[in-house]
Amino acid sequence: MGDQLAVSSNSSMPRSPQQANATLTENCPGGDKPAGRPWILCIESPAGVGVLEAASLVYVGAPALLFIFGWLRLPLAVVLGAAFVFLLVYGAFRAVAWARKAYARTAAPDLAIDNETFALRALLLLGMVAFVVACTGVGGFTFRFPDYWLYDGMLRMLMEYSWPPGMIADLPDPGTHASLPYYFAYYLPSALVGKLFGWWASQFFAYLWNTFGTLLAVIWFMRLVGTFRLRYALLFLFFSGLDLVGYIFTAPLPDGHGVTWLDYATGTFWWSIGRGWMAHWSANYSLLTPEGQSLMGGVFYRFYGMMSFLFDGPCHVLPAWVLLLIVLHDAIRRKTVERLFFLTSILPLCSIFVTMGTVPVLLLSLWETRGKRLFTLGNMFVGPLVALTLLLWYRGVEAETLHGWVWTFLDLNRTWWYLLLYYFCGFGLYALVAPSMRGNACRPGRPWFFTTVAVFLFAPWYRFGIYNDFTTKVVIPCQLVFLVCLATALRDPEGKNARWRQRLLAVALFVGAWSGLGIIGRAVEFGFSSAPPPLERVACIADGLARAFKDGPLERVKFHGDTFFWKYLARPVEYVHSPENKPVLVCDFRDSSKDADIWRYCDHEHRVTPGGVVIDTPGNTALLMSESMDLDTRAIGSIEIDCSVVDGQGRTPEYEMAFQWANADQVRAAQSNWPFHKWCYSVLVPHGLPLSSNSYWKGQVSSVSLYFKVKNPSQEHYTVTLHSLTFLQR
Repeated sequence: MGDQLAVSSNSSMPRSPQQANATLTENCPGGDKPAGRPWILCIESPAGVGVLEAASLVYVGAPALLFIFGWLRLPLAVVLGAAFVFLLVYGAFRAVAWARKAYARTAAPDLAIDNETFALRALLLLGMVAFVVACTGVGGFTFRFPDYWLYDGMLRMLMEYSWPPGMIADLPDPGTHASLPYYFAYYLPSALVGKLFGWWASQFFAYLWNTFGTLLAVIWFMRLVGTFRLRYALLFLFFSGLDLVGYIFTAPLPDGHGVTWLDYATGTFWWSIGRGWMAHWSANYSLLTPEGQSLMGGVFYRFYGMMSFLFDGPCHVLPAWVLLLIVLHDAIRRKTVERLFFLTSILPLCSIFVTMGTVPVLLLSLWETRGKRLFTLGNMFVGPLVALTLLLWYRGVEAETLHGWVWTFLDLNRTWWYLLLYYFCGFGLYALVAPSMRGNACRPGRPWFFTTVAVFLFAPWYRFGIYNDFTTKVVIPCQLVFLVCLATALRDPEGKNARWRQRLLAVALFVGAWSGLGIIGRAVEFGFSSAPPPLERVACIADGLARAFKDGPLERVKFHGDTFFWKYLARPVEYVHSPENKPVLVCDFRDSSKDADIWRYCDHEHRVTPGGVVIDTPGNTALLMSESMDLDTRAIGSIEIDCSVVDGQGRTPEYEMAFQWANADQVRAAQSNWPFHKWCYSVLVPHGLPLSSNSYWKGQVSSVSLYFKVKNPSQEHYTVTLHSLTFLQR
């Protein structure tokens, strides 16, 4: 605090933006006097730094404070919350004092850019970020990733239940009491708004909160890179691996069955729920053996771009991006780690994988600063206490999940080239063509760059989780460092053939932006709406847990309510049942007098029995079709199917039932084709997601079919017995 007071007492410091501009100009190399740079001065002046610090610390601190006062007993919450707020404010004052001192002697970035008004640039930046975030589906404005059934369920639980929330589920055992530890930092502010003003307000606020966080991350990134040109904001928003290259090497070419080259180039061909987003090019369902089996054995590698994270897993990157960029700015520009462990102690509330991936960044920060101001109250006491509290909270769930070295899950002799392709497309080409990474006072150097590349190289060799989220999300902190390195090299190239390498890097980054632009294109094609999904249709978390236990992914999860956290630290939990999930429509095939005019049986041999409709089929075809269902999808969230399947030898094969909807012509034309194109569908058996997880399930739907797909077919004849279809409210 002494540095701050000493700087504040300096009577020669400028007292206005105009005076600050004059002071900065005097120290600018070359002595060129700009006419005025409000965009730069408003950001890098002490007042601008103060506003940015205050906004950022509110954004990253609000979820942590909501957790502290919502989950912890009041005496502990008051003490820990007060210390937390004090250190946030103190850290902000220290950052402002640094800006006042640093820019009194050194020119701020970009003083020589064209003189554009602050208001114009700020509005352009805000509009750009707001539009991009709207295209990711948050708030229900446009196409949404299927996992929003889970995100909305989390938000509903936090809105309707008291904190800490507890639920009673029927699985794995009847009457299971579960208080679910999850990445709540992303949900808590919107949930608080929802408690006060309702579901629609929470959805709209979620969009505003995402926009606010993304805007802060963009500004911190440009500030760290040392430029406020808007092209670098676009670089941050659309940075990705070269997914287009990987997609071209792995996706089959158009086969002439209604698939155009435009469909192929935009990703529609292999993902039937919408065009764009090629980040899944390396997924196991696009890499198959000639026999149609998964070549990757369920393990795949993904180097997500920024848009892909905002679209698919926003809870992992917001507010983690802002936290990490503040830490990087402190280490690289301010040369201090005075709040390193204090700020990163919040990360477990954002994502465990991101927390794990922060370790290399912490070590690099200590090396860069030589541990300057490491031993602070926040780093030594409050930060570790917050992190320990969160880790004790997570101990309330015990899970056994797939983990181990990659060679235990796949045959490297057959898949090694996919790993090399991932290396090349994800980050390899960028690393090869980027100009020299020599560091200075305002940019990271080679140790930062090569450490991130090493993390990228080794992360895919270990699998953790059903979908190996370890590879995708543990690299998020290093991905930010990597992007800062690329941006600084692009802005000020150095070394041999620097200009040519700069141009090659710019071209590669543009190609990499294709997947992000695909998300924008799909949102525009899908259309925008101001009406989010109704609350009544949103699945409750207890329902989701029961479904996950029933289908297998969570069969080894155990919930503990007697851990140290719940005994001594937490407030009492009120466990409640989910409301009744009412049926909206029931199709009972055991009663031939019902629904006789709704369905036709797609030319298969069938017979009506007291146990249901028995259909003989060769497999991989539609079983039932209807063109007169007239379903109001705003009132339907999921569907249950009661059926049985046996092959010619009386064995049950691996199979899926897909509920599909489209227009009537497509229903008739595609009855014998698996719907890889232009169909909207949800797989129901055995691992079904709610219908509400598919953004195309909206409005009135009349033309539907029930498709039967056999995995690895070994027989030419199957007998399917349909007992009933039940459409549920959520």
